[in-house]
Amino acid sequence: PKSVLLDEMMAACGEPDRPAFVVTEALLALVAFGRHCRTDFTSRWSSVSPALRRCLSHADENVRLYAARCI
Repeated sequence: PKSVLLDEMMAACGEPDRPAFVVTEALLALVAFGRHCRTDFTSRWSSVSPALRRCLSHADENVRLYAARCI
């Protein structure tokens, strides 16, 4: 179940046509996931980091802010 949730959050971060508020909510969830499930988060870092890199270049400032928080 955790991996499915993480995959859904990363998908929301990785699709450029998603509205900024959807991406921001997914990033907020990733921040919480990383805080509470650190081992699972770091073990999946190789798949999480590309989504976060895409978010760091997003046009919306909040998306960039929350991507930086995840990192």
